[in-house]
Amino acid sequence: MKIHSDVLTSANLRTATTYRGMTGVHLSEWITRGSRSRARSFDVKLTGNSPSRPNFGAGEGDDHAARWDEWGIFIEYLFTIDPEAIVGVYKDYETFRKVTGGRFDTLTGDQTHRRHKWVPNGDYTANCSCGAFTAWGPAAE
Repeated sequence: MKIHSDVLTSANLRTATTYRGMTGVHLSEWITRGSRSRARSFDVKLTGNSPSRPNFGAGEGDDHAARWDEWGIFIEYLFTIDPEAIVGVYKDYETFRKVTGGRFDTLTGDQTHRRHKWVPNGDYTANCSCGAFTAWGPAAE
């Protein structure tokens, strides 16, 4: 995931992996780079507790991908430090909250769902039986 920020540091990225009691989430890779829109950018790969293996060669050996909820808690922490950051597809904290239905406002590591089963609502949104919500396309604008 690409992160652009004027404020965030590598230390913030490391802290985000344990935010709200998350365990087993690790930065398998982060590279600091320049950014045309902010002071710096980071390329970040997380491993975590998903039953799936990571994509794009992240992690090593028996590593597993980070769950959707683990990524969400990680991103939530970054936005508490820099609400104006660009984190992946989220142009700011307001967009992140809208697209995820505010799920990560209070979610903790022990409340993460192992694997969401998204049921489309037909309007560019979907829900999971656990209460998770996601939006994309026109619903995310």
